[in-house]
Amino acid sequence: MDKLHIAIIMDGNGRWATAKNKKRVDGHKVGSEVVRKITTALSKNSLVSDLTLYAFSTENWKRPKMEVDFLMNLLDKYLKQELDTYIKNGVKLEVIGDISKFSKKLQDRINYTKEKTKNFSKLTQVLALNYGSRDEITRAVKKMIEKNEEITPEKLIAKGLVRKNRPVKILGDGELTKPLIVKAHKFSKSAKEKIEKAGGKAIEIQ
Repeated sequence: MDKLHIAIIMDGNGRWATAKNKKRVDGHKVGSEVVRKITTALSKNSLVSDLTLYAFSTENWKRPKMEVDFLMNLLDKYLKQELDTYIKNGVKLEVIGDISKFSKKLQDRINYTKEKTKNFSKLTQVLALNYGSRDEITRAVKKMIEKNEEITPEKLIAKGLVRKNRPVKILGDGELTKPLIVKAHKFSKSAKEKIEKAGGKAIEIQ
């Protein structure tokens, strides 16, 4: 039986906080705590191999500067505090998206955590940071041009978000502000419906 690749759209933290008469940043704090619980639980679940968290999209830069700065600091603090959690539970960290827009301090934190966890295999946690499907395609094309490779639709798909041969399950009811392209060898029916309902495209790679 193929193991699952679970993808979670991390949306609604601010609205949750507002509904409880709290500050939006309080919602993000709670969200990071939930991520720890989910990651720890899934690392012990033999049916799951990958967890992708859509944490910060290219559209999120349009949020108030104070909120964006808080999210950047929260990510840095989260990775620093959770390194022991990664190590203790055998979790490997991977990142998709353009982190070059982040501060050098945060980039160093991300790369340090990736290096420290690269040999773990109980669960792969993928953080989608400064991620957008259009940017993903642009970066893939640039890499192909740099290597003098022929640009074809098949190669564009292969250069994108291709995870292991796992069915994908999408969780989260948040609105997607940009069309989302998710690529995998196999999708569950509900995952494909969720992506398409959000205006995205689910691409199965044979």
